[in-house]
Amino acid sequence: DQLLRRNGSLVASSSAGPVGSAASGGVGEDVAKAAWRLACTPTASHSAWESLEDRAIDACSSLRGKDVVLLLHACTVAQRRPRQLLEKLAAEIPEKLPQLGVASLCVCLHAFAQMRVRDGKLFSAATRRALHPDLRLELEPSHVASLAYSHVRCVLMDKGLVRVAKLHLSERANQLPAGEMATMLQAFATWRVDDVAVAAASAVVAV
Repeated sequence: DQLLRRNGSLVASSSAGPVGSAASGGVGEDVAKAAWRLACTPTASHSAWESLEDRAIDACSSLRGKDVVLLLHACTVAQRRPRQLLEKLAAEIPEKLPQLGVASLCVCLHAFAQMRVRDGKLFSAATRRALHPDLRLELEPSHVASLAYSHVRCVLMDKGLVRVAKLHLSERANQLPAGEMATMLQAFATWRVDDVAVAAASAVVAV
């Protein structure tokens, strides 16, 4: 999936050093890197993952923002759905919002969406942070499309996100690849948003 590939590129570029590096940045980073190594090992056993997930639960308070992002992405890639760990992370992420940029927030919500974990409080807090004026320069149409996808997959809607998505789609539609345009339009259809400016913008792009 296009969003998953982009998230992989983001996680790789934002990690401090190679994820397979032996250098330790603390318990949280060690756990996150161990999760990524497992995700990159097709033969990793179920018991290995269970052991890692138990370690991650114990280390939740030690995870930094980038560790949370890497850990969640690893679970997504490996198609794991560790319910107890996800519940702990959902409670931890709001406290770590200042450590997360827009792209990292998108990775987090995309991971929860892919694993079908619907946590309204988490989505609301993370989306509010992603749309904050302080992060306006970071926010790209692709981020808005990712947020829209994650909300739709979890059957959620955020009024602030709808407002920003309408603005981006009407003013910056020419920056959206076809796949992301389709994601945005599907989100509007699911949310039953009827906006002439949005329709007009998408029509222009389609020409």
